Formats: sequence, structure tokens, C-alpha cells
Amino acid sequence: IESLDQARRLLPASGAGRIGTYLDERLASVRDAASRQLALDAELHAALAASDWNAALKTAEALLELAPQHSAALKARQRAWQAVGMDVTLAHYPSPAARARRRPWQHANFGSPAASTRHKARNGQADTVSERKLGKRVVAWIDSVGAFLICLGDEIVLGQPSPDGSVDIPILGDLSRRHAVIRRDREAYVLTPLHRTAVDGKPIAEPTVLRDKAIIKLGDGVQITFRKPHALSATAVLEINSHHRTEPAVDGIVLMSESCILGPQAHSHVRCRAWASDLVLFRRGEDLMCRTHSPVEIDGQTCIGQASVAGDCRIESEEFALSLEEI
Repeated sequence: IESLDQARRLLPASGAGRIGTYLDERLASVRDAASRQLALDAELHAALAASDWNAALKTAEALLELAPQHSAALKARQRAWQAVGMDVTLAHYPSPAARARRRPWQHANFGSPAASTRHKARNGQADTVSERKLGKRVVAWIDSVGAFLICLGDEIVLGQPSPDGSVDIPILGDLSRRHAVIRRDREAYVLTPLHRTAVDGKPIAEPTVLRDKAIIKLGDGVQITFRKPHALSATAVLEINSHHRTEPAVDGIVLMSESCILGPQAHSHVRCRAWASDLVLFRRGEDLMCRTHSPVEIDGQTCIGQASVAGDCRIESEEFALSLEEI
């Protein structure tokens, strides 16, 4: 505001023209943002004082939309995630007594470490990822719902299918082999364009933080919606809105952080409208676990509560059935 005020004073008293109009509009916009920031500051301090972490998280996010370097909001968001965000997954971990009672089949490890892939060629802009380990990927084939690609890596490459399998999300479209990269940084997602990319209709040339419901356009026609359905989960969902298909063909893509909720609610990462309750997939080290409130059978073994699920298995209950396939 001070800089804009000074610039406005430096203009001649008459003949300011479009520059004066722009400065007046910009000043009004910044003053409005400053007013909203003061109100949000008060809301944030009230939420922190009341230990209302859900409200603190939402207010901190709103503040960071206005001022990305707002130090108090950054600290408050971190505290909120420590208080409530981690509870989403820690609540699924068994007690020592429960772990001692686990059956042998429940100790199965999820898959094996992915092989490292070295990329010697660069496409378009400089790509900071010259050597990377392809993250684990699992396709959930859900009866009467559809197929969903679950990516467990912190770094996701989008592009054309490649013979060496180095693309996490292969899209059959007019794209480069490595067209863009999405990286998860705690609860935030950053999109790095390697070739022509736009977000919400605006071309981008630098890493860009993705907001909920952002529209990503790759090349001329591939259009993807980025969503974070659950306020207390860093897991995100990609929905391809154009006619393009992935390989293998799936109905949606889940960028799984600590947990993935399959269920009937609107905040579920995978919406299963006919289900009566949720099935939660979550991490524990290198293992992939599942948790339900009702008994399920995993490859014919009955489980109540939680259990390890291998890279390829069948999960069934009285109300739903799905298969997991590691690719």
C-alpha cells in the first residue's frame, strides 16, 4: 500500500491516464485484501486459543491465499496438521497388544521397492528430476464403481506412455513423454511444467501451487481437475475431464499421501455411493493397510478392523468388493 501510494503521488496532477486508473484500482484491491487479512488474523487467533484445529486450518489456508509468506498462518497450519491431520492416520495404527495378535498373513509386505530410472534426455524446459525412483502404483478395481489408479509416490510424472514405464500417469494424448510433474510437499502440491501447461486458463512457466478445484490443461486438449476432497487429508484426486484415457484406462487418479478414503460421502477420495460405510487405505512404513468398521475377507481370510493388503489381493464384504493390482 505504501509503495502504491508513493507511486500515485509521483504521477503528475493531470494527465495520469491509464496508469493513474490502474494504481487506483490496485490500491483499492490491496486495501480490501489488507482488511480481510486483519479479520482473518483475528479469526485465526480465536481458533488457536480455542484449540479449534479444523477452523484454524481453514483460516490459515485463507490467509495464505492472500499472503503466501504469512508466517503466523504457516505456523498455525503446521500446528493444525500436527494436531488433527496426523490423527487421521495414527488412529488406524494397532496397539502393541493388537500387533502381537496379528495373524501371519497380516504381515505381508506391500510390493517390493521400485527400480530406479535414470533419464538422460531432457524435453523442453529444464527438468530438475534427472534421476528418480518410480513410485508404487496400485489399481483399485471396485465392483459396480470403476477403476482408480492410486499413486503412492511423492513425485508424479504426467505424459505419454513410454516403453521404459517411467511415466506415473500415462495419458493417451498429444503430449510429450515427460510433460509435467506434480510434487507433494507435505499437504501442498506443486505443478512443474516441462512443456505447454496452463492452470485455470493461464499458461504457466514456473512451478505453481495447485489449489482445490484447479483446472490443469496439458498441451492443446488434455484437461484435468485437481481436487482435495477431505479437509483433513493431504491426499488429492485428479479427474480427466477431456476425452483422453490413461494407460491402463481408469476412471480417476488418487495421489495418496497418508490415507485414501473409499466410501459414500462427498469428501471421500473415491466416491462409492452405494456403500453404507468407508474403507480406508493407509500407509504404515512400506506396508499398505486397510481399515473398516465391518468384517471383510482379504483373499479368503476374515479380518475385523485393520490388516495389511498385498500389492495384488481381493477384498470383499457383504456390501462391497474390490481388487487391488500393483502395476
